[in-house]
Amino acid sequence: MNLINKQFPSIIISICTLSEPLKKEYAKINNLNFNDLMTDGKAKELVRKEMIEFGEKLRKEDFGIFCRKAFIERRIQNLPLPPTTNPSTTNKFKEIILISDCRRPTDFEFFKNNFKNSSIICVRINSKIEIRQKRGFLFIEGIDNEESECALDEYKNWDFNLFNNEEEEEGKGEGEVEKELKNIINYLKQLIN
Repeated sequence: MNLINKQFPSIIISICTLSEPLKKEYAKINNLNFNDLMTDGKAKELVRKEMIEFGEKLRKEDFGIFCRKAFIERRIQNLPLPPTTNPSTTNKFKEIILISDCRRPTDFEFFKNNFKNSSIICVRINSKIEIRQKRGFLFIEGIDNEESECALDEYKNWDFNLFNNEEEEEGKGEGEVEKELKNIINYLKQLIN
């Protein structure tokens, strides 16, 4: 995020998550602490399977429910919405919104259909299972192999594939992640100018 902020100092840059409105609603209905659900802690893991099932049920009724709620939340926080299909709103401001947790092709479909005057790029962040495990990932059968975690595994329409397989080392020179981020930033510069 810092690298992007440095490259685009005059542009609003924000992160939007689709899991936040799901977790907020689940916490409210089940009288749970929302902040606990936003971590990788034990409280979230205890209800993770049920929370995923809750989200899937709502998505079957309306696949864009959490995409829409995420942007309604942006409005509540007084963050601007990107230009929609209304031509009069185009180019009034420039903003980069990073949606950090798209989970299925229908998430992309929602944004492409509802923000036609915006440039949308899809970046897949890959990491080897061994590296993920070193970072604390623990595979749970019946959760980590469900659609909520795997629906994009076969998706092919990525604009960029970023491979985050590096182990963090202090003082290490520019790694593959930084090189690929620079490619993404150069692409964003072309879109913005």
